[in-house]
Amino acid sequence: EVHVKTSEYSWFDLRVVDEAGHPRAGLRLRPVIRGGEHRWMTETDEQGRWRGWIRRPPGRRCWFAVGPEERELVLRSQHLDEETAQNVIPSMREVRFRVRDSRGKILRAPAIEIRGIATPLNAVVEIKRPDAESDHCIVKVAPHDGDGPYRWCVRAAGYLPATGVARLPDANEIIDVSLARAGRVSARVVTADGGPIPVTYVRIGRTVQCTHDAGLVEFDEVPEGVHLVVAGNIGENAVVSATVRAGEHLDLGDLQLEPAPIVTGAVVDSSGKPVGGALIRILWHEWHNAVWTKPDGSFSVRVDDPEGLWMHAYRDGQASELVRVGPNDAPRFVLHEAGSIRITLRRACRWVRLLAPPDAPIALRDYSD
Repeated sequence: EVHVKTSEYSWFDLRVVDEAGHPRAGLRLRPVIRGGEHRWMTETDEQGRWRGWIRRPPGRRCWFAVGPEERELVLRSQHLDEETAQNVIPSMREVRFRVRDSRGKILRAPAIEIRGIATPLNAVVEIKRPDAESDHCIVKVAPHDGDGPYRWCVRAAGYLPATGVARLPDANEIIDVSLARAGRVSARVVTADGGPIPVTYVRIGRTVQCTHDAGLVEFDEVPEGVHLVVAGNIGENAVVSATVRAGEHLDLGDLQLEPAPIVTGAVVDSSGKPVGGALIRILWHEWHNAVWTKPDGSFSVRVDDPEGLWMHAYRDGQASELVRVGPNDAPRFVLHEAGSIRITLRRACRWVRLLAPPDAPIALRDYSD
């Protein structure tokens, strides 16, 4: 694992050895980079070494996978300096999953991912499906994070995914997983004259998808029950209620966007005096970012989410509480001296982003160098 600091290209000097320290020749390396290159590199030489340049965005971390022929083995990841790296191919482990539906029927073709928490690579190398004599899958894993913990996810067509976090179990232990049937929901987002609206967000619960060129969108893994479907563009939205049944497809037809309601609020200081030029931050929204108050401290924003928008006010080291503003609210933000949090990291990082649940008493989420 190497952290790029400035340039777009970084020089790597890699050496691949087995657990006994012997060099492994003839293995192809593949960098795994978010937003960078994802391709097989040339093979290691007789001393197990590979040298070369890799292009990737600054500030991005890189992991390496290596394998003979076409079978990829995920490596144990270590923190490395900028120019040298060494990885160890771990011994394979077997993890057994017994996957059933809600009625107890064995599902024989699930998709399984097992990712390390410290190193977020998929450690699954091979999956042996259940046969006539067995009722469970045998998953071969390259344990690049030792015994773990690992985050696993089991999926099957037409079912809701199941997830969990666990350490690698013993060879004879079986992880039992039950998958619930899912429903499907589709819709078409259109204008007032019936024309399709591409690249528009549609949300069901916490799942958000974007419409295609024809304005179509489809959700494959929707839990059974009554859900609020929200489609929206800048300042426009459409809200419908959908009753989803397990194993069935619900077509909502055309969702026509209409102007969203406008909410007017105000920002004042601790003495009640209006504050002009204050920043109203809108959090966790697909297209809203912020608005500013007028000289009289007032502001207006379209609330296109029926459940409300999370927002708070900020100016010159003063901040308000974080509140959810609904379509019928008239928010009044009061500025107070903002607090600060000091965090000391055990490893050097280029930047950190602070995240907190919506009900946490933290108003600011910012990057820190």
